[in-house]
Amino acid sequence: MNANERKSRITTLRACLRCPVYALSLLVCVAVADVAADSGGGADDPPGNALNPHTPLPGGQIDELGYSLFSTVAFSPSGILYPLVYQYPWLHPEPAPGPEDETTPEWHFGGLIEAGFLADFGTTDAAGFREFADFDDGPLVNRFALVAEHARRGDRVELIGAGPGRDDQYFALDYRRPGTFEINAWYNRIPHVFSTNARVLWDGAGSGTLTLPDGLEPGASTPQQVRAALLSRGESTLKLDRKRVGLAGTLLALDNLNAFFKASSEWRNGERPFGGTFDYPTLGQVTETVEPIDYLTHEVDAGMHYTGRRIQANLTWSSSFFINDTDALVWENPGLSILQPDFVAPRGRTALAPDNRFHQIQADLAIALPVMHGRWTSTLAYNCKTQDDDLLPPTISTGVGNNAGVPVNFDLWNTPGALSRTSADAKIRTALLQSEVSLLPTRRLRTSLKLRALDEDNDTHFETFNPQTGEYGRIPLDGGLLFDDGIFQPGRPGELLRIANVPYETDELEITADADYRLTRSTRLAATLSYDRTDHAHRQRSTTRDKRVRLQLSDRAGPWASLRLAVETARRDGDDYQIDPQAPFLSASLAGFVPRFEDGTRPRELADLREFDLASRDQRVADGQLRFNPGTLSDLAISGRWVHDDFDAGFGLREQTRLSTNAEWNYQFHERGNAYVYYSFQAHDREAANINDAGPSAPDPFAGGEVFPLANLWRQNLDETNHGAGLGLTRQWKQFLFEIDYTFGYARAEQALRFNSGGALSSGIGLDAAGDSLPDSVFERHLLRASLRFPINRHVGAQLLYRLESEDIEDPNFAGLDDPLVDNQLFLLAVPEDFTAHLVGVLLEFRFGGTDE
Repeated sequence: MNANERKSRITTLRACLRCPVYALSLLVCVAVADVAADSGGGADDPPGNALNPHTPLPGGQIDELGYSLFSTVAFSPSGILYPLVYQYPWLHPEPAPGPEDETTPEWHFGGLIEAGFLADFGTTDAAGFREFADFDDGPLVNRFALVAEHARRGDRVELIGAGPGRDDQYFALDYRRPGTFEINAWYNRIPHVFSTNARVLWDGAGSGTLTLPDGLEPGASTPQQVRAALLSRGESTLKLDRKRVGLAGTLLALDNLNAFFKASSEWRNGERPFGGTFDYPTLGQVTETVEPIDYLTHEVDAGMHYTGRRIQANLTWSSSFFINDTDALVWENPGLSILQPDFVAPRGRTALAPDNRFHQIQADLAIALPVMHGRWTSTLAYNCKTQDDDLLPPTISTGVGNNAGVPVNFDLWNTPGALSRTSADAKIRTALLQSEVSLLPTRRLRTSLKLRALDEDNDTHFETFNPQTGEYGRIPLDGGLLFDDGIFQPGRPGELLRIANVPYETDELEITADADYRLTRSTRLAATLSYDRTDHAHRQRSTTRDKRVRLQLSDRAGPWASLRLAVETARRDGDDYQIDPQAPFLSASLAGFVPRFEDGTRPRELADLREFDLASRDQRVADGQLRFNPGTLSDLAISGRWVHDDFDAGFGLREQTRLSTNAEWNYQFHERGNAYVYYSFQAHDREAANINDAGPSAPDPFAGGEVFPLANLWRQNLDETNHGAGLGLTRQWKQFLFEIDYTFGYARAEQALRFNSGGALSSGIGLDAAGDSLPDSVFERHLLRASLRFPINRHVGAQLLYRLESEDIEDPNFAGLDDPLVDNQLFLLAVPEDFTAHLVGVLLEFRFGGTDE
C-alpha cells in the first residue's frame, strides 16, 4: 500500500467513525459492556421462523441465466447434489438505478413485502403446536425486504423482517461499504409454550410469590378444600417469550487487519412448571409449583484478526452477564399431609438461578513453518466465571418446630445472621492451552501432533455454620421434613450432614498424534493415537486415563463413488475408587461428632456403585460412509456408526450400545425439478443395576451387607429406538414454483425390570404390581408442508401454503393423571397433549424497484 492509498484509507476510516450508524454501534457496545451476557447461543443467529425457515429475500422468481452456461446441476464439494432451490440464483429485489444524469439520486431503492391471511383449525391450542411458532389465524405480514444502494460509493443497505406484531417475529438490518466496514443489527422473538392445560392453585403465577386463594389456610387446608378451589379455577398457559436484540460490526482497518465487535441482549419472561415439596413423597406434600422467568442476558464480543502471508493471528475478548430479577420463589403450603406432625411449614422458599458473569480472553496464532510444509497453530484462553448473589437464610419459617424430636427455634435460622457469609463470592477460573504442529514429510504422508492442557480452579467456599447458635447444618424443606432436622449437634448420635460446599475441579492433559498416508492415487490410510489424563478434585477417582486408537481407510473410486471406513478402540482406567472422597465436607470431620453405630454411621451410598464418567470402560467404535453418484443427476449416501461401552461396574451403568444409520437419495429429474428421500435410525440400549438400601441398620457400605443386601438388588434394561424419514419434491414451471415435503418421526422407549425380591421396591409395592417392565413411552410426529408460488405480473406474486402437523404421545409418567390432587399430592396437570392441526395461508407479494425489462 503506497502513501496515497494509506492516506485515503485513513480518511475513509475517520469518515466511518463520524458516521452516525457506526457511532451508534460503538456506543451500544460500550453501554452493553458496562452491564453485561447470554447463555443461549450466538448473537448472529440466522433470521428465520416457522413460515420462513430459509433466507427471506428470495421470492417466487429465479434468474433464468442460472449459475453456469454449461451445467444445470450443482454439487457440493463432497459430491452431494444441491436442492433445486440452490441450483438457480433467486432474483433479489434490486434497486432501480434510473437514468444517469446530474439529477439522478445517489441512493436507489428496491424491495418486497408479502402479506396475506392465515387460517388454522384442528387442535391448535396444544402446546406442541404453539411451541416456537405463532400460527394464530388472521392477517399477517409474512415477510418484507428493503434494499438500497449508493451508486457512487457502492454502499448497500438491506432490511429484512417477518411476522411483525407476532410472537415469532424477526428483523435484521445490514449496512456495508465494500472493503471498509459492515454493520449488522437484529431483533427476534420466539415463544416457548410449556403447557396450555395447567391447573394452577395459586394466585401470582409468574411472580416470586404464590399465594393460596381465598378459603385456603396455609399449612392447614384439607384435601376437600383444595379440590374445591382447584375446580373453581380454569386451565392456564405456562410459557415464556424470548426476545433478542443485537448489534455487530466489522471494520477493515488495513489490508491484512480487521476489527470486529458483537453485542446482544436477551430477555426471557414468563413462567414454567416447577417442583416443590414439604415432606417425603409417600407422606404427601409433593407440590408442583410455577417458576417465574424474568431473565436478562447480555453478551459482548470484540477482537481483531490479522492475516499475513505466513502468520495469522486473532485476539478476542468475550464477556457475558446473566441477571435474574427474581432471586427466590416463595409459595404458601396447602398443608396436605397424611400425618399430623407437630409443625407444618406454612410457606416454602426455593432459591432461583443467581446472577452470574463470564469473561474470557483468547489469542490464536498460526505460523507457516519453513520445513516440510509445516504449520504451527496455538490457542491460549483464560476465562473467569463469577457469581456473588446474596445468600438466603436457611429457612423462611418462624416459631419452634419439633418434627424430628428435637426442638428447633426457626427464628434463629431465618435471618441473614444465621449465615457464615452473606454472599456467594463464587469463582471458577479456567486456563486452556491448545497447540498443534502439522508436517508433510513426503508427498504421501501428513502428520500432526496436538497438545491440549486445561487447568480449572474452583475458588468457592461456604460453610453451613450458624453464628447465632454455634451449630452446623440446614433446615430441610423449611422444617417440613420429618425425622431429619439437618442440624449437627455435638454429642448427639446422628447421620452424616453436608457442612460445606464441595469445590469440584478438573485438570486435563491430552496428547494426540495423527498420521495420514496416501496408499494410492485414490486411497488413504489414517491413524490416530491419543492419551488423555484428567485429574478430578473430590471425586471417587482422583485420576482417570483415557487411551484411544483409531484407524481410517478412505477411497475415492473415481467421480462416481467414495468410501470411508473407520474403527476405534479406547480404554479408560484410573487410580483406586474411593468410597467417600467428600469426608472433609461432612459433619464427621467436626469435633464432637458421634456416629449412629459403634463402628460408624449410615453409608451415604453403595460403595460398589460406579459413576459412569469415572468408571473403567472399554469402548469399541465402528463407522462408515458410502456415497454413490450413479449419474450426473442423482446421489445416494449411506452412513452408519456403532459404539459399544463396557463399564467395569457391578452397579451403576454397566453397559450401553448405540447404533445410528442414515440413508439419503437425491434425484434431479428435470433441469428445474428435483426430489429427495431419506431415512435414519438410532438405537440406544443401556443396562444398569443398583441395590435398594434396607434402612439405617449398620455402617456397612458394600453390596451383600446388612444395609445393601443382595435380596434388594434390581436391574434395568432400557431400549430406545428412533426412526426418522422424509421426502420432498420441488418443481419449477416457468415462474411457478411448487414445493412439498413430509417428515416423520417415531421414538419408542422400553424398560425391562428385574427384582431379586420385594425389598428392591418402595414400601407398599408388591412384585406382582411392579411386573417385569414399565409401559412403553412412544412419540410419533408428522409434518407436511406444501406451497405454490406464482407471479400475477412483474411486480405482484402470490403464494398458497398448507401445513399439517400431528403428534401422538404415550408417556407412562403421565398415565392416568387426570386429577390435580392424587393421594394428597398436588400436580399442575401439565400433561403433553396429542394434537392434529392444519394451517392454510393465502399471501400476496409486492415488489418495487429493479430494472425494467
